[in-house]
Amino acid sequence: MFKRSVLTIFLLSTALAICSSAVFNHAFQEKNVNAIIHKDHGLFKIESLTEATFNQSFRATILNAKAKHFAELNEYYDGLSSVKFISAKVYDSKGDLIYKLKKSDIGDQSNISGISVFEDGRIKWLDLTQQSYPYTIEYEVQKSYQHTFHMPNWYVIPAKNVLVQSSRFEIDSPTEMEPRVFQKNIADSSFKKSIVGSRSHLKWEFQNVKPISKSLRGEEALKYLPIINTSPSKFEYDGYQGDFSTWDDFASWIETLNNGRNDLDTTVRKEIEKLVADVSNDRDRIRMIYDYLQSNTRYVSIQLGIGGYQPFLASTVHNEGYGDCKALSFYTKSLLEAVGIDSKYVLISAGDDPRPIIPEFPQSNFNHAVLCVPNKGDTVWLECTSQTNPFGYMGSFTGNRNALLIDDGKGKIVRTPTYDQSTNSEQHNIEISIEANGDAKADVNTTLRGLSYEQDGLAFVLNMNNDIQKKWVLENSGFSNFDLNAYDLKLVKSDLPEAHIKTSYDLNKYARVSGKRLFFELNPFAELRQPVSRPDSLLKDEFFEIKDGVTKIDSVTFRIPENFRFEYLPEPGKVSTEFGSFESNIESESGIVHFTRKVVIKKGKYPSVGYEAYEGFIKAINRLEAPKVVVNKTT
Repeated sequence: MFKRSVLTIFLLSTALAICSSAVFNHAFQEKNVNAIIHKDHGLFKIESLTEATFNQSFRATILNAKAKHFAELNEYYDGLSSVKFISAKVYDSKGDLIYKLKKSDIGDQSNISGISVFEDGRIKWLDLTQQSYPYTIEYEVQKSYQHTFHMPNWYVIPAKNVLVQSSRFEIDSPTEMEPRVFQKNIADSSFKKSIVGSRSHLKWEFQNVKPISKSLRGEEALKYLPIINTSPSKFEYDGYQGDFSTWDDFASWIETLNNGRNDLDTTVRKEIEKLVADVSNDRDRIRMIYDYLQSNTRYVSIQLGIGGYQPFLASTVHNEGYGDCKALSFYTKSLLEAVGIDSKYVLISAGDDPRPIIPEFPQSNFNHAVLCVPNKGDTVWLECTSQTNPFGYMGSFTGNRNALLIDDGKGKIVRTPTYDQSTNSEQHNIEISIEANGDAKADVNTTLRGLSYEQDGLAFVLNMNNDIQKKWVLENSGFSNFDLNAYDLKLVKSDLPEAHIKTSYDLNKYARVSGKRLFFELNPFAELRQPVSRPDSLLKDEFFEIKDGVTKIDSVTFRIPENFRFEYLPEPGKVSTEFGSFESNIESESGIVHFTRKVVIKKGKYPSVGYEAYEGFIKAINRLEAPKVVVNKTT
């Protein structure tokens, strides 16, 4: 990747200049440009079902630290792929060569996660970052593949605030193996196809592509950015041939890999039958089997050749007590089948940056497997890799996205459960007693439901030891100057998980003292809300999105010191818009003030023309969130 600043333009000699000063001047006039990609060229060449190569040539100027990731090269490979060649150079702001890659500079390590795993994945890495900006990097990489299951996608704009001067993507293949292509936001003039003899050549070229101002990922990136998706029709992976022409074809291949894996013996089947013998409700039977899974197995990633796609035998999981997402999901499916409950194996792209599953374009964008139990219309979704996940809860890891449900050789795109303001909630019941010197004592009862129970890693912390739980409470108290006296965290594993948190604090100088007066905020958990990203005019955004709705309810009771009276109490507030609502109420009696507030932020997509109104809604909430009270000493 090659990035260069305007200063480079004027300092580089003609011989060393990478591109013309006119182009650099154009780049300099762009606001907030972090990098200039002078060349990003890729060639994917297919020789057969079991032989392909990918060559990338990249040159870019890095203008500031926000783009240094372009100088951090990571190339992944495994038992069915290899990194054949890497070369790299770095130039300073004057265009002088300051680094040329030596083979010994390339790091090579196992690419495993921080849990017990069996993987053949490895990574070659190279750090070309420099301390002084701007600097320019260039590199070339060649990778080879012993399969055609995965093919590269091409992202013309790889990040926000990056000017792309030249991007080119080519695919060369036998005509009968020409990949299927799904392209978005690409002009016809950018593409050329040619046939020479028995080979097909596809080529896309782009020049001087302007930067975008916001990061786009997943389905949003697919909607707005120029992206080329590629996928095979016929393919072979580790000796297993398949077809990606339709989702049914791919589902049939997956079922071929799964066939015969349910080999639970009679003893195990009878054990499961006995486990649920006294339970007539199918949902409760599913829950009991899920609890059995969580109590008797653990997750271990298996990524060895076809093992990345084919589950263990069910008997292996049962006997060894571990498996990866595929094995544990298929094992659970086998357990349910033992008591006559049908379930469906589901492939999905998990995590906070899921790759989009395009209904009209079969492609392997999956990294995870889960289970769907139709249950006669009362559908239950099961995340089978966690020993602590609440029954039926998908959450932020696998919720609200497309997935491929596999059923009798057919593949169906389905949507996993969505969580919005009706399911995500935060509720605080707070009692605060203020002393004459401004100190206070507080007791807080908090209930977090739905996605809110995951905030700041709480879903994991709930199952950790006391020290880790205490650390979480200290970091998420909501108070700025305090001593923690007591805390208690509990998880209620209902279909919609709840976290119950009880805490007690001594608050130092919660109220500000000024003469005989005390000033304090009625809502200790007020937060400055930031609006979602403004629509990008360059992308011609039609909508902006509030991705996760939430309902927040606070009830706070303050007791003020004896011999103090209320001098000023704010008025209640109310705001209601299509984006949500805010309502607060304030009541006082002798020495006590009660404050309640409810905020609702509605999940949804809204027309871009309404963005200013949305910003106004957020600003109005921020003004009303933390009303101040003044009390005065009477003697």
